[in-house]
Amino acid sequence: MKTIIETLWQSLETGPAPASGIVLRRFPADFFPEINAALRLPAGHPAFAIRLPDDSSPETFITQNFRDLKISFPVSDPTLLLVELQNPALREIFAILCDDLASHLKYEDAPAALSHEIRGRLYQWSLLFEKAAAPGLSPEEQRGLFGELTFLKMLLENAPNPLPVLNGWLGPSGGIQDFFFADRAIEVKTTFANKHQTLVISNAAQLDDNGLAQLWLAHFALETSVSDAGKTLNEAVAELLPLLGKEAGAVTRFRVKLAEAGYFDTHAGQYEQPAYQIRSEHFYEIKEEFPRIRVMELRPGIETLKYSIRVADCQPWQTDFLTIARNLPVLSHEPHH
Repeated sequence: MKTIIETLWQSLETGPAPASGIVLRRFPADFFPEINAALRLPAGHPAFAIRLPDDSSPETFITQNFRDLKISFPVSDPTLLLVELQNPALREIFAILCDDLASHLKYEDAPAALSHEIRGRLYQWSLLFEKAAAPGLSPEEQRGLFGELTFLKMLLENAPNPLPVLNGWLGPSGGIQDFFFADRAIEVKTTFANKHQTLVISNAAQLDDNGLAQLWLAHFALETSVSDAGKTLNEAVAELLPLLGKEAGAVTRFRVKLAEAGYFDTHAGQYEQPAYQIRSEHFYEIKEEFPRIRVMELRPGIETLKYSIRVADCQPWQTDFLTIARNLPVLSHEPHH
């Protein structure tokens, strides 16, 4: 699905335009504040333009450096913040991020909140551009994302609205747990080859249910598939798109989440192999004497902690996906799996 801003850029590129300068094409009228797709000529650099309130301070934007972005205020239009892409290889992810920012700014009329949101997003974009310039996900990172996508699919298949589910997927942005909904959370673990007997816990907070109504652990044991039953990482991504419906905002949010996880279309050729098959899936409720270390149990002076738990010792706390789904407010009352 083509982004709103990409459609507007293409209309600017193919329509009549001056030999030089900045040309604008406004987003739909229901977007407020005024948001525009822009093109700098003759270079052809795509840009995103936002009209800021008169009392905004340009210095809060142009004194910061953002990777692959040029921030400016045209002399002829000093309230127009122009965010210009300098690296054409990043156009696709830039378009996704622009649409996502536009949806977040929609109806935002408080100048302080508007400026704060824009600055925060520009900093996030520069970090994502660094990821896009990296060589791609490692095999372990690919399998971790495959596991999160597997659980995300299970949620979306039972969700009346995909956006709350996508907003609760925090694994790509470094959340304590991979999924968080109000006061309930799910941590997803993916194992591979002959390492299915233990699960690696990255920190003490990951299985700490303090402050949560409920916390669950989902474990997917993967193996390389030698049949058509397996799925590649690219296929795991593609099969979620139909579950997002026709709402452009959901597709954009999903693609931003993938970018946060380090998955970019420019790297897709690396993920055509291998294909994975889920050997087994298990779910556990984290409570009481579940084998874990909690934050309150750490002694003073301990800064980082990483430990492993035996899967066999987790069996007394085993549950199933339907039980988890019935306790998540973002899902339907009659979930299925």
